[in-house]
Amino acid sequence: MKRIRNILLAGAVAAVAVVASLAVASPAKADYGFGYTHTNPSVSCNISKNAYGQVVGRSITITAPVIFSPRSSQQVSYQPYLEHWDGTKWAFDVAAPAIGGLTGSYMLPDSNGFTINLPGKYYRVAIMYRWFWNGGVEASDLAWAGTHTQFFTQDFGNGVTSMGYGTTGDWCYMP
Repeated sequence: MKRIRNILLAGAVAAVAVVASLAVASPAKADYGFGYTHTNPSVSCNISKNAYGQVVGRSITITAPVIFSPRSSQQVSYQPYLEHWDGTKWAFDVAAPAIGGLTGSYMLPDSNGFTINLPGKYYRVAIMYRWFWNGGVEASDLAWAGTHTQFFTQDFGNGVTSMGYGTTGDWCYMP
């Protein structure tokens, strides 16, 4: 009886050890050729004016990036960060809520972006990308968002005004 108890105890210890090793082991990944990569989202800097030409609203919107994974389906998220130029460096302002989804199933939703309340500054958007596995962050990447676009008007001084969208580089100015 004692021997059977020892055998059962040894078997239980071995089973617990196997389960524990599986819980901490790196999961097998099928390589779909993408790795942990993402596209560069579009960033639009928007200024709203009233009929008198006065600025009444400022916002920055971000379209959703496409996030790739070495797995066929993986939980991912992206989180936009807003920074402004303080005269010597880019300084953090605020982070938008993270937006999550799955790779390989559907497009992630666009971000609501940011409402700008402090005019007269240069702004830039960075994105934190995260890939989740087994309840934790498996990989992450913090990257500046790409080209920022902004609506502009140009008065040629001869009664002709031009309007359109143009690129401002990797930042935008909010008057």
